[in-house]
Amino acid sequence: MERNTVAIFCGWFVLLEIALGCPPDCQCQFGDTLVKCTRVGGLSSIPQGIPTSVRNLYLSGNSTQENSFTRITKEDFANFPLLQRLFLSRSGIESIEDGAFQSLSNLRMLDLSDNQLKSANGGTFVGLSKLTKLELTGNENCIMDENVFQHLPNLLELFLGQMKLSNLQPNIFYNSRKIIHLDLHGNDLVEFEPEVFENFVSLTSLDLAGNRLIAPPSFTYDQMVKLKNLYVNGNAWHCNCEMNELKKWTNLKGVMICDSPKELENRNLLLIPDNEMVCIPPYNATCDRTTVIVNETDPIRVNCRFNGGDPRPYPMWNKPNGEELLVKNSTNSSHVVLADGSLLIPSSVESDSGDWTLTVTNTHGDDIKVVVHIEVRIITTTTTTTTTTTTTTPTTTTTTTPTTTTTPTTTTTPTTTTTTSTTTTTTPQPTTTTTMKTTTKPRSTTTGHTTTQEPKSDDLQKIGVILTIIGGSSLLITSICIAIMYFAFCKKIPSQSYSGPVKKNRVGRKPSYDFRKAERNNNAFTIIETLSEF
Repeated sequence: MERNTVAIFCGWFVLLEIALGCPPDCQCQFGDTLVKCTRVGGLSSIPQGIPTSVRNLYLSGNSTQENSFTRITKEDFANFPLLQRLFLSRSGIESIEDGAFQSLSNLRMLDLSDNQLKSANGGTFVGLSKLTKLELTGNENCIMDENVFQHLPNLLELFLGQMKLSNLQPNIFYNSRKIIHLDLHGNDLVEFEPEVFENFVSLTSLDLAGNRLIAPPSFTYDQMVKLKNLYVNGNAWHCNCEMNELKKWTNLKGVMICDSPKELENRNLLLIPDNEMVCIPPYNATCDRTTVIVNETDPIRVNCRFNGGDPRPYPMWNKPNGEELLVKNSTNSSHVVLADGSLLIPSSVESDSGDWTLTVTNTHGDDIKVVVHIEVRIITTTTTTTTTTTTTTPTTTTTTTPTTTTTPTTTTTPTTTTTTSTTTTTTPQPTTTTTMKTTTKPRSTTTGHTTTQEPKSDDLQKIGVILTIIGGSSLLITSICIAIMYFAFCKKIPSQSYSGPVKKNRVGRKPSYDFRKAERNNNAFTIIETLSEF
């Protein structure tokens, strides 16, 4: 009878699986409760036709045949409202769309280990309010935002091992107060910010093995009252007086081997007497200058150094307003504190003026302080606009030229010629007007051997007309014409003819001085006549 019952049950189970159906490359067990999908060479995408009532979905690859999903989108898991466990290990996942799991409101466990996930942020795990276990181990160099776990308030177990993490954001676990097991093994962690673990009131197991820690986290004694298992082997422990309390713990897992100081190297921490693990305060700190005077926007660098101290001291600068600057929180471009205590200000501003204080300290002994006075000078630039106005003042030149007439009785009659120059005023839009006033001289007369030449009235009128026409177009042409008139009419031929010998220049080609003047005058008349033809 019992055998018949079992046979009937198995028969119904097989018929149920056939009726429900199962997609290719998948195995459906216990009806639709467990679905496991694999393929030779690995899956390249999530199979279609998986029962929507599945509760456990196994899509992981393995060491010999990894999957190649590459990217998880919202559509991939939009139709599995009852899913509780999802396995995606070794699936080649590089990115996850924000909100890709938001339809899995009943999911309790998510395994994403050993993928190539490049980043995770606050939208990666949104909607997983019931998730209690998250596995991210093996996603090397994954960049995690500070709010990556903010939508996981019920998380109990978190695995972040072998991810090459070198630091953790101070508030990365702020909304994960219920975590009881945290795995950070196999990373590159050197130290922790005190804020990282301040909310872990329920933590019972912490795995820090295989990192680069030199001192235990500050939470170890004060905050972790429920901690039962602490895995600490495989770190570069520096054994000084701060490690004495750790030796009293009975829940240490693994052997703590000292990496430094030299005299305690390779010794078991639990076997070293307390008096051999000592701490030393820093004994001096210096800066290359204590007064700095610069102009605004100039860079400032104060080189400092300190000596002694175990554990290693850390430098801190206090700005004139009291603000503290540490090496770890001075990554902005305005002020930078280097590990040796040096101060760097790429571009100084007026508010940087005042007394800056360098404090070098560790947890033992007195602090050492160095005060540096900085003065930033403000350079004020004044721009003056000057308007220049040029005015040409009219000038009148009076020339008196004696004219001599020889008669049987010699009489000298003075003749006065008055020449009035042109008046020109320069304005933003200059207009030049040329006016010529000419006084007619007596006609030339010849008496005896003396000849007086009189300019022709018609020529003067022609000159005046021409100059009037061209005077408004160019001040330069007007000046040239006045010069021509000056040599043509104002310079007179000597009253007595020259009867001496003709002088020659060095090469003997040009006439003497007086003939050159006469030739210049004749050339002037030729130019005037040429102009009059236009």
